[in-house]
Amino acid sequence: MSLLQNETLSIGEVVARLRPAYDVSESHLRFWEKQGLLQPLRTPGGHRMYRASDLERIKLIKSLQEQRHLPLAAIRHLCAMHVDNVDEITSWIESLQRPRHFEAGYQPRNVTALAAETGLSPAGITELTANGLLKPTSDSPPDDPHFDEDARALCRMLAEIERLGLPLTAMVAKAQMVDRHVRAEWAEIIQPNFPRLAVMPVDQRLRMKQVGEEMEVLLFSMARRRLRDELWQQADGGPLSDPNEDPNAP
Repeated sequence: MSLLQNETLSIGEVVARLRPAYDVSESHLRFWEKQGLLQPLRTPGGHRMYRASDLERIKLIKSLQEQRHLPLAAIRHLCAMHVDNVDEITSWIESLQRPRHFEAGYQPRNVTALAAETGLSPAGITELTANGLLKPTSDSPPDDPHFDEDARALCRMLAEIERLGLPLTAMVAKAQMVDRHVRAEWAEIIQPNFPRLAVMPVDQRLRMKQVGEEMEVLLFSMARRRLRDELWQQADGGPLSDPNEDPNAP
């Protein structure tokens, strides 16, 4: 039964109305209010009263949590944007987060299972996670991290590198480089333009995602060529030339 326009419900009535379709409790609603996700009315006595719009917001929060697996910070950002196409926007965000090695039906692996599948030791996986090279899924508990398909693929590559004699600790610098790149891309490109992206037509947003992926491939290709130049320079006994140096200078 839908709520009438001017009708309000107490916090207990909201929980009773939404269950069992939505697993919410009074503590959930109080917590989301503290997080800025809900703004119920208050009676002169201070009791919370929820409108129809509040119920729709609660349903949206639960949907984004359980179906999209978004953290509260992301949900708060989306709600603050006041866009009508929240489900469409979250689908787009989900496409960005989708693992490159996606497998339908894949269940995130814990450290023990990941080690058994990839050949890395549990201690090695724990160390790589602590150093930021492996990222657990956002919804896994801190004391029991789980990993997606991309993490499994990365572990297999790292196990092969380790078998070739390169210690895993040598890959920490790579993780730090990737982290710097992501932070810079977020701060300089995505964050300033996110409100505009949210209202962009679907086909244009999809093309922007494709261009972004092509740019990533190009940048890594340029980095590999730079590394190749470094290897050749070292083989010739000289350091890598200054990229700002005039090649025609005497």
